[in-house]
Amino acid sequence: MGKRRSRSQSQLLNTLTKKQKKHLRDFGEEHPFYDRVSRKEAKPQICQLSESSDSSDSESESESESEQVSGYHKLLATLKNVSEEEEEDEEEEKEEDSIVDDAEMNDEGGGSDVSVEEEMAAESTESPDNPFLQHVNKELKEKEIQAVATNPKTTHELKWPILGQLVFSSKFQKLETFKPPKDIDLKSLHLQKPLESAWTKTNSHFLSGPQKSSSPFTPLQKELFLIMNSYRDLFYPESTALKNGEEIRHVYCLHVINHVLKANAQVLGNNSRRRSQKFGVGDDDDFRDQGLTRPKVLIVVPFREAALRVVQLFISLLEGDSKKKIIVSNKKRFQGEYGSDPEERPPNLKRPEDYEAVFVGNIDDHFRIGVAILQRSIRLYAPFYSSDILIASPLGLRTIIGGEGEKKRDFDFLSSIELLIIDQADIYLMQNWEHVLVMLAIHIQWNSIRI
Repeated sequence: MGKRRSRSQSQLLNTLTKKQKKHLRDFGEEHPFYDRVSRKEAKPQICQLSESSDSSDSESESESESEQVSGYHKLLATLKNVSEEEEEDEEEEKEEDSIVDDAEMNDEGGGSDVSVEEEMAAESTESPDNPFLQHVNKELKEKEIQAVATNPKTTHELKWPILGQLVFSSKFQKLETFKPPKDIDLKSLHLQKPLESAWTKTNSHFLSGPQKSSSPFTPLQKELFLIMNSYRDLFYPESTALKNGEEIRHVYCLHVINHVLKANAQVLGNNSRRRSQKFGVGDDDDFRDQGLTRPKVLIVVPFREAALRVVQLFISLLEGDSKKKIIVSNKKRFQGEYGSDPEERPPNLKRPEDYEAVFVGNIDDHFRIGVAILQRSIRLYAPFYSSDILIASPLGLRTIIGGEGEKKRDFDFLSSIELLIIDQADIYLMQNWEHVLVMLAIHIQWNSIRI
């Protein structure tokens, strides 16, 4: 009988969720919401009460109560044998969440070493050549908007040293083109403060010899980043996982973090200005620095391994040369879900080099994750509407976007995307290209509504 009871208790524990186990451990009983109520109607029974019914009832009630208490104590005793790793994970997550909350309070309350007002003042005094300011402050006139819909596309070809024959195209009357300078300085790129020193360290393994001292970019990275930093649409079909995939990933991660940091600093600076100064009702148009939703960047990658490398680059770029490591919330959970175990791979499996480069690590293609960038911290698994960056696969996005006619679907988080990066697009042809088309259709639809 004892074995049967232990089996039933273990089966009962397996059916409980983590919240139910915690409630049982704290209060000694299950939450009333999860009470098991049988739907069968109980048949009425007629009993004859004896003279000693009162005493017998009291005795039976006391016996049943003692049995219930003993049963819960046994269940609690089994709960104490829960693995220590789960308890440590819960404690770490609680500590990380509390630390991130403190960091958010510091960001909002101005507890940082450099105030937001000083950062924005420095930003406003920068030269008008700042690409970010040119991009966000540019206003299209009605004539230009109408011209985009009616004018034919004009193209102009230029030959660059590394990229080769480059085709500039536009529907505006004035087509702006430029050539890459021979020498490039980080200060001329107007990077946000922590990124100037962090980029040199993060990108050092791609540089060697005299190139390491002369320029912080490789020749390919320099030309690609000049186009990205000018906020022009870029299509580069010569990226390969075996040759230059990681080299290009470093460049677009630098562009993403630089854009998010500048945009967040601008929003916080304008908010502090609004609190410190008294404006009229019509003056709110001067602070058009936010979209309908918070997510600004969407990065589409095919596998979890690529998402892991992107997040690792974000962390290294924000840490830089600082001795203090930034706070990464839910880091252990992220490494467990997006990392890979080398032992799971077959030992004697031989594949071509390009196959090994593409299908390395965790190759699960169904995922999506929100990333919130704070001043000295990164919050992983942030809700989509509280995130700055969304990293997802086409399948992960399609399952939440849904299709026409479905009741449960959500795509409003794509309403304010300012940067869209589609990496390793050739792999999506082997997955399902329709997911990419649906994602782009919703993104274009929201952009047309905003215009």
